[in-house]
Amino acid sequence: MNNKDYIEFTLHKAFFEGRVTRKDLIERFGIKESKATKIFALISKELPRHIHYHPRSRGYVPSEDYRIKSTYRFVDYLQIVGRPGFIHHLETVNSGVDMDKFRSIQEAIKHGFAVEFDYSSLNTPEPTKRIVYPHSLISSGYRWHVRGWEKGSGLFKDFNLPRMQGNSLLVSENDTTSHIDNDLDWNEYKTFFLIPNPSLSLEQRRIIEIDYQMSNGVLAVSCRKALFLYTLHTYLVTDQSEFPNIHQHLALRE
Repeated sequence: MNNKDYIEFTLHKAFFEGRVTRKDLIERFGIKESKATKIFALISKELPRHIHYHPRSRGYVPSEDYRIKSTYRFVDYLQIVGRPGFIHHLETVNSGVDMDKFRSIQEAIKHGFAVEFDYSSLNTPEPTKRIVYPHSLISSGYRWHVRGWEKGSGLFKDFNLPRMQGNSLLVSENDTTSHIDNDLDWNEYKTFFLIPNPSLSLEQRRIIEIDYQMSNGVLAVSCRKALFLYTLHTYLVTDQSEFPNIHQHLALRE
């Protein structure tokens, strides 16, 4: 553990909770009180405008200027400080992937090998043999996918991990074509724009703008080109038409 980790924890806790003490660092990291004291001394020396000691609170609090100018995100606070007991997070859907498949895929990615498996899709329900050189595992929030180069088609594709049937056999042969650098859609980023669903009333659209903190009624989202559809689905956008059903709050702006 280095000082940066201690400092990030201290500043995030102070910013989002309004107060941080030596006891917080001791309980979080299992360090001695003398070490915690040194961390606060280091922050006071190098970042004097971020937090300061508040005698009445018996702890360090963020400065008003720091509260205004900070670019901290709540998601970072949850990762760095941890989730308080009063915050509840719904678990994502368990798509039933066994660990043997994960291990096979990870080993193939690590060594540049291929994986051979039987695969079923909605377009081709009958299982077919596939040989894929995976380079990434993707969690879309409700399913796991494998991204890699398929030998049969000569294309980079996504494969739904639970649909990989039987034992995944490692094929210990390399193919330079399968390298991640050759996956153009993976390496290219795109920005798309979401707006409140035009099918909603004006008052409802204004509420959606507030929900997503839109700027001038538009939310700009950037992602890898290969992950475009997955990213859309995280915003619950499944209908890409100009006027989706009113149950869909957002629409894709052309």
